[in-house]
Amino acid sequence: MPSILKEEFGVPSSLSIIVTLLLPVLSIFGTSLVNVLHKKQKDENALNGIFYFITIIFTVLIILTLNLKSVPLTLMLFGGIACLMSAVNNVITSVVPLYSRDKIDSGFSAGLLNTFCYIGSTLATSMLGKIADTKGWNDVFICILIFTAVSFVVCFVSAVLNKKQKLIKDDKLWSKQ
Repeated sequence: MPSILKEEFGVPSSLSIIVTLLLPVLSIFGTSLVNVLHKKQKDENALNGIFYFITIIFTVLIILTLNLKSVPLTLMLFGGIACLMSAVNNVITSVVPLYSRDKIDSGFSAGLLNTFCYIGSTLATSMLGKIADTKGWNDVFICILIFTAVSFVVCFVSAVLNKKQKLIKDDKLWSKQ
């Protein structure tokens, strides 16, 4: 984010770093959002699908408004994405292990999933940095948009299959009675 603010908007490095330090504060809201929404939507795939869908909207808005050079708008969109991706991470590394503890040790699965999140983050940071250096920030956002859209589709299909599986299971239980 500091690079984007400096290169695209001419924001001084010191200010862009200070603004970037506020992103983890917004991530706390992502964690709170998961707690509230998981009570209403128990399917973790559907929940992450919702977060990915909103992230798609925010990313499209960033792509469309990048030429406007609006620092406040861009910061709001980045803040929203930080909040949403924190929510996705929280679902993956906390909610999933907690609710699958009868199948696998929750501490082990949380650690394993967290490891994969860090590996993915490391790979994404280096690859997106390379894209930014060679193609520019617009291509970075398009790449992020594509990965977010694929993630949304995977979550959506998984949620639909889970719902069908639950309906079939409930129907079999109902017909036995």
